[in-house]
Amino acid sequence: MVVGFDPCFQSRNFARIVAETMMRLDIWLAGAYLPTPALSFAALYLGAAGGVVITASHNPPVYNGYKLKGPYGGSATPEMVARVEAELLICETG
Repeated sequence: MVVGFDPCFQSRNFARIVAETMMRLDIWLAGAYLPTPALSFAALYLGAAGGVVITASHNPPVYNGYKLKGPYGGSATPEMVARVEAELLICETG
């Protein structure tokens, strides 16, 4: 997985926590601001399983969020999102 972030407040820390949470996977964590298109390219170029970018996108910075990208660099499909959500529920319930 490729993990990147924008320059919004706490994005770098949020990205670090995301990467730590995915420790069982091979992770490429950006060392500096990585725009969404660059992260999408990196996921494809590196042959990653996908990517996560922490970004407010077009919203005000207080709405910092979590974008999932597929291995092809585009937005994750609903099926991919459902798999991630299922993993989060497993982690939450133990």
